[in-house]
Amino acid sequence: MKLYHLKKPNLFIIKSLFFFFISVFIFSGCSKFGDISVKNKNFDDEVQLSQNLSFTFNKDFSVPDLNEWVSTEFLKITPEVKGRFKWVAPNELVFSPNASFNPATEYTVELNRKALQSISKDKNASISTEEIEFHTPYLKLEGAESYWIKSRQDGNITARIKLKFNYPVNGRELANLLKINQKDAPVAFNVTQTGISSNIAVEIKGADKFTSDNLNILLDKGLSIANFNYKTKEEISLQTALPDLKTLEILDVQHGFENNTGFIKVITNQQLNPELPQGFFKIEVENKDKKEEEANENNVQIQYDSLGNPVQVKVAANPKEDKHHSQISTKVEFTENGVIFWGDFNETDNYILTLSTKTGSALGVSLESDFVKDVYFGEMPPTISFLNKKAIYLSSKGNKNIGLNIVNVPKVNVKISKIYANNILQFMRNNRYQDYNYSSDGLETTQAKTYTYYDDDSGLLSDVIVQKPLKPEIYQRLTASVP
Repeated sequence: MKLYHLKKPNLFIIKSLFFFFISVFIFSGCSKFGDISVKNKNFDDEVQLSQNLSFTFNKDFSVPDLNEWVSTEFLKITPEVKGRFKWVAPNELVFSPNASFNPATEYTVELNRKALQSISKDKNASISTEEIEFHTPYLKLEGAESYWIKSRQDGNITARIKLKFNYPVNGRELANLLKINQKDAPVAFNVTQTGISSNIAVEIKGADKFTSDNLNILLDKGLSIANFNYKTKEEISLQTALPDLKTLEILDVQHGFENNTGFIKVITNQQLNPELPQGFFKIEVENKDKKEEEANENNVQIQYDSLGNPVQVKVAANPKEDKHHSQISTKVEFTENGVIFWGDFNETDNYILTLSTKTGSALGVSLESDFVKDVYFGEMPPTISFLNKKAIYLSSKGNKNIGLNIVNVPKVNVKISKIYANNILQFMRNNRYQDYNYSSDGLETTQAKTYTYYDDDSGLLSDVIVQKPLKPEIYQRLTASVP
C-alpha cells in the first residue's frame, strides 16, 4: 500500500490569486460608473408631471451650442419621452419634455455614450452605464370633503363625501372597490358620479341618524387612472368625519388663477342657498384708496402767480366714501359645498373677503357671525398660450396674425416653421397629443377637442422661417406673413 504526502500549499500563490479575484470583482463592479458620470441632479425618486430634469456631470464637455435647445439625444429615457436638451454649463445638461410625463410611471435614464463621447474633451474616457431611476406620483387619495346637501329629488337632507384624487379616475370602477365603515359596521352609500373625474362624490345613506360622525374609507387595490394602464397595488384607507348638521361653517378658503383669471373658492360644510340676498358677501381691496391718496399728495401742477412766477400747487384728492377700501365686482358661482368668486384680481393688492350673517345654507342654517379672511394672490404663474386654441394652421388668406397671451415671462424665443402642404396630414397625425378640460371646481374631467403639437425638431416635415427673441413688454402681438 502506497502512501501519498500532500505538498504544503504555496502561500504566495494563494495570496496572489486572492488579490487578483478581489481586484477583478472591484473593477467589474465599479466599471459601470465610468470616467464620466452624473454627480448631481435636480430631482429625487419622484418628479412632477411637468418639470425639467437637470443633470450635472463630473466632467466638462466641449459644448458647441451652450444655452441653445437642441434635439440631440444625450440621454435615453425609457419609456420614451420626446423632448429637447440644453447645456446651461459645460457640465450641466437640462432635458425639457415636449409634453408632460405619464402619470404613475416608472422611468429609467441612461447616458447616450455615442452622443456624449462626441463632445467629450477626453475621447478615450468611458461613459457610465449606471441607470438613473425616477417615477411620477402614484395614484393616491389626497383627502375628502364632507358636507350636507338638500336633495333636489325629494328635498331630504343627505350627507356627501367628495373623494379627492391626484389623478382622474372612473367613478363606476371606484364604486366596485369602495367600502365605508363606521365602528367596523358597513355603511350604505351610492357613488353619484360615475364618469371620469379627480373628485368623486359619494352619497351616504341615512347619515342624519348616525350616532357617530367618524367614518373609515377603504379602497381595495386595483383602482386605475383613467385612460392609463396603472392600477394601485395596495389598499388605500382614509379617516374622515361628517360635519355638524346644525352649524354652518367655513372649512377652507382657496385662491389662485385659472386661465389667467383670479378666483377665491370658499368651502363650506353645507350646501349654500343659491338664492342668497345681495350683499351676503363683499370683497375689498385693502389700502387701495390710501395709496391713491398718497399718490395724489405727491401730484403737483405748475401754476403762475400774479407776477408770472412758477408756483407748485398740489392737486387735491377726489373725495370718496371709504378712504381705505374699495369693493370690486365679481362673478359668483355656487358649488355643491361652497361658492367661487371670479374677479379681476391682481398680484400686488391685498383683498379682504367678508361673508355676512346673511350667508345661509340650503338647509336653512346661517353663519353665526361675519367671516373675514385676508387673501393675497401673489405672482401669477408664468404662462404662454394662444388666444385662439381651436386654430390649427395659419392660412395665407387670413389676417396673417397670431394672438399670444404671455404672463410673467420676461423673455420668449419665437420660432415659426412652415409645414409643406404634402406633409400636413403626417404632421397632424404623428406630432400631437390631446388636451383635457377641467371644470372650475375640479368635478369634471373631459377630453378636449383641441390638441397640442410637438415641434418638428428633425426638420423632415418643415423649414424654420423665423427664430428670434420676443419681448412681451414691447410687442403686443406677433404678425407673421405666410408666403
